[in-house]
Amino acid sequence: MFFQRRQGLSLAIPVIIAATMSTIVAGAIPAAHVAAAAPYAAAAAASPAPTPANSTPGGVAVTVPLASATAPALGSPAASPTLAAAATPTARTAGAGPATSTVKATATGTATSKATATGTAKPGVTATQTVTPTVKASLALTPTVANRGGVVTLSGAGFAPNETVDITITATTPVTAVGKADPNGLLPPTGVSLPYSLVPGTYSVAAQGSASKRLARGKVTVQQLTPSITLSPAMAAPGGNVTVMGKGFGLQEQVTLALNGSALTTMPAAITTTNGAFTATFVAPSTLLRGPNTVSAIGNQSRVTAVTALTGQLSRTARYYFAGGLNTSASHSFVALLNPNAQPASVRLTFYFANTTPRERTVTVEATSQRNLSVAGLSMPVGTFGLQVESDRQISAQINIARDGKDGDNLLGNSGLGTTWYLAEGYTGLTFHETVSILNPDPSTAAHVQLQLLPIGGGAQRSVTVNVPPQSNVVQDINSVLPGKSISIVAISDRPVVVERTLTFGPGGYGITTRAGINTAAQTWIFAEGTTANRFQTFQTILNPGDTPAVVTAGFFGQTGGSLGSRTLVVPARSRANIKYNDFLTASAIASVVTSDRPVVIERPEYFGSPNSPGIPGSDVFGRNGAGVTWSFPGGNTGSLDEFLLVYNPSAATVPITATFYGPHGQTVRKQISVPPTVRYNINVNTLIPGFPAIHGAILHTDSPQGFVAEQTVFSPGHSTLRGTQGLAQ
Repeated sequence: MFFQRRQGLSLAIPVIIAATMSTIVAGAIPAAHVAAAAPYAAAAAASPAPTPANSTPGGVAVTVPLASATAPALGSPAASPTLAAAATPTARTAGAGPATSTVKATATGTATSKATATGTAKPGVTATQTVTPTVKASLALTPTVANRGGVVTLSGAGFAPNETVDITITATTPVTAVGKADPNGLLPPTGVSLPYSLVPGTYSVAAQGSASKRLARGKVTVQQLTPSITLSPAMAAPGGNVTVMGKGFGLQEQVTLALNGSALTTMPAAITTTNGAFTATFVAPSTLLRGPNTVSAIGNQSRVTAVTALTGQLSRTARYYFAGGLNTSASHSFVALLNPNAQPASVRLTFYFANTTPRERTVTVEATSQRNLSVAGLSMPVGTFGLQVESDRQISAQINIARDGKDGDNLLGNSGLGTTWYLAEGYTGLTFHETVSILNPDPSTAAHVQLQLLPIGGGAQRSVTVNVPPQSNVVQDINSVLPGKSISIVAISDRPVVVERTLTFGPGGYGITTRAGINTAAQTWIFAEGTTANRFQTFQTILNPGDTPAVVTAGFFGQTGGSLGSRTLVVPARSRANIKYNDFLTASAIASVVTSDRPVVIERPEYFGSPNSPGIPGSDVFGRNGAGVTWSFPGGNTGSLDEFLLVYNPSAATVPITATFYGPHGQTVRKQISVPPTVRYNINVNTLIPGFPAIHGAILHTDSPQGFVAEQTVFSPGHSTLRGTQGLAQ
């Protein structure tokens, strides 16, 4: 018979009692993602959108409720403790005093309970018993076999409500990751990045509550994976079908395919390995380059990578598109063109405006040279413009934006048009002003583009349709459509276009970031740069464009290759969330690998201080969805600026890299660099090539089958300007 003592009520019961309570064990995570995330995502959607903190876009760090492992709620019959009790009463005659019995009890569960009962055996005889169960924490790991550097998801039960849970792995530093129990003492799905320093073997994983000291353990087997992929055919034109065959990945994990670092739409849409192998097909997109391209595959849990070459068969050699260029009396755009070929390149530039006929210019870029063109010097109309760059040689192109007395930025060219564009970052509050530029280069047909504005935390959405006439570049103000919100944008067009976002911020619009969107959401994102040193504020802004909550785990790595920790959160459907590095990291040179159980879109904005303060610059890049073997940066500058090339090697093998720099008149210099496994590596261009022309281009290349990820940062010594680009992968 079960009894409780509530609100001072004593129940008369027999001296010997028995009660039941089931043991709660957290289930496996991937199989329960949708069901587990649902109550937390619903809670997030029901909560008001957070107010921006520290005056940063999207509020500084948004606390997004985490998903729970499937488990019965405390207080329900299934969650009641199992008590095995036996009592031997000591009886007295009536009037001789109370009779008492001591009950020994044990319990396994997620709650601490103490039961006291007083009953009447017969007049003058009472029985009192005290039950103090022992609460034991439990832990579940998924998967239990993983690659070093891979992600293991932990969930647990039996911790104190809302306490911090320290996670450690044998043979590593004391704390590998930190989780937090929910109000019921459940540890929600928490991703842990296995250090690359682990050798193959079986390791103990421990989770301990910082307040309760309750400890739970599990085991994970670490293995060494050697994946590879092949293509059939190995040559394709845009629109052609290509089959990818992979092996050597995790036994059963999802795999992300990318072309030149950007995610591919595949058939099947979600690629899952069987015994480490998979077969998938993709249609070569319009972004395919003529000649060498890189197809990469990365395991979402194992995080192992493999790359191979795809030769693009195109009638044109190179074509790039830009939207959102600036050409005013105070804002100046320069088109940077890099020609690494042994022959000169003939380049045609077509400029598009809102209400003016397109204008063309043709220029020549010398062999093995970089050329910088002033848009104003080409006698272009004043205002915002779009640009199409075509060349008879394989080149790379970028727009460098300089503003008088203010921050500037770099805008990388897109090698193709698209009908779907995603922008994860955006803010229309405080000092921020957001605009979207849309380029429609079609000579005869207008484009109708719907901009879907998705606020942070799943707030009320809003849409606006923009009509873009043929051969024009149109600007849409976003603040006037949905003011005071942290937002992401999904752009859907009935014609192929380019969609670009510009954000200005700070008093007088001092800071600026410009970035074209991307075409495909993905489950893996890689960033080579990040820092919280020297006043920097760094974020990841995450867009979930799907109809199901996404469980996202971000792992962080330093210059020595060691793990700096990880964070897991749930992003509600059709919504946006933030991770702020400064909330849990104190480091410079931070690389990050982010995985999700649903396709998401992630950007990394970075500011030299609070962006709403005077004189604060910023930069922004999209992550990459796979490694590349060649990365081009056409707009380097070591004049009055500091330039860094930032390299991250996500593999378990050392990657040798050749860095080639190109001057304006055929000057070249080559440097050899080796990047150890999982290391985030800084290339200080100012000290690497002293005396080389200040305005230059750079190409990083490796023959390694693993590939790498690279970014570029250019800033003034006093940090009055800050520019970043993710580079062009080939």
